Amino acid sequence: MRKRNALLIIMLVFVLPQILVQVLLRFMQPQFADDNSVPLDILEDIYADLRRTIRVKYQDAIMLIDLDEYITGVVLGEMPADFESEALKAQAVAARTFTLYNVLHNEKHQNANVCADSTCCQAFVSPEMYLGSAEDLYKVTKAVTDTSGEVITYLGELIDAVYFSSSGGKTEAALAVWGADVPYLQSVSSPGEEMLKNSEETVSITHAEFLKKLGMSEDILIRNEIIEVDYSDGGGVHAVTIGGKLYSGVEMRKLLNLRSTMFDIEIDDQNVIITTNGYGHRVGMSQYGAEAMAINGSDYKEIIKELCPELENLTPGESLYSKNLPFLR
Repeated sequence: MRKRNALLIIMLVFVLPQILVQVLLRFMQPQFADDNSVPLDILEDIYADLRRTIRVKYQDAIMLIDLDEYITGVVLGEMPADFESEALKAQAVAARTFTLYNVLHNEKHQNANVCADSTCCQAFVSPEMYLGSAEDLYKVTKAVTDTSGEVITYLGELIDAVYFSSSGGKTEAALAVWGADVPYLQSVSSPGEEMLKNSEETVSITHAEFLKKLGMSEDILIRNEIIEVDYSDGGGVHAVTIGGKLYSGVEMRKLLNLRSTMFDIEIDDQNVIITTNGYGHRVGMSQYGAEAMAINGSDYKEIIKELCPELENLTPGESLYSKNLPFLR
């Protein structure tokens, strides 16, 4: 009888509260819809003991999601799941840091910390909706679990842990792309990417189409002699002068819908041929660079330090959660 009573007490004190929390999570999430039918302050009180959750705007709802579950979805959405485990770990740490940095510094979303849109925050694929193999899902989940709580800091503060697809062999400094000099976002070599796919692409457009996209008169005679290109230390195009008109590399990439600012222009009698290397803004961590390093035996900490050499060591998770972050109450 005593054993039975003791078991009952354990169930009531330890097990039942956890079950109730999970029930609340499952059944109350839909109430985070945009109509705000339940005041957020009440909901925050309900979830006061859930110390590792964030609010994510996903489609038309605001969902409360465990931080590592969200990071798992981000890795699934942002990096090929069949990448090496150490590359996936580097991505998990970068995504976690990027998330927490933006929670602290941005207020882009009403009633949400982040969204699931890659053009705004980060791409997100719910693990429950993932259509890839069970093996790859396990790899990604393990990469997140193995790095749980780890973030990247500089001078004791979370960094803006930006990342992109591929660099073309060398990353770009933040100053060259966004006009801000960031000590930990400098140009570094990213060897090995040339051996992987997703590097070079060549596009060809007519002279008339080229001039139209740049907002220039169609009467201009396009030839190699009227184009001057200035390159940055990172190998990207800093500026292009065409017939006396100046464009930044970032402008050219946007106007011509190029994969990156690392490009070369050649002109023949009928077409403008543009060859690009890399994919993305090329600032921060190259995902294909991380994969190349992982294939060559680097672990995730070495990958992060190599691609952002001014960074401090990774910060253990629990020290972060003691800083009273607004979503970890």
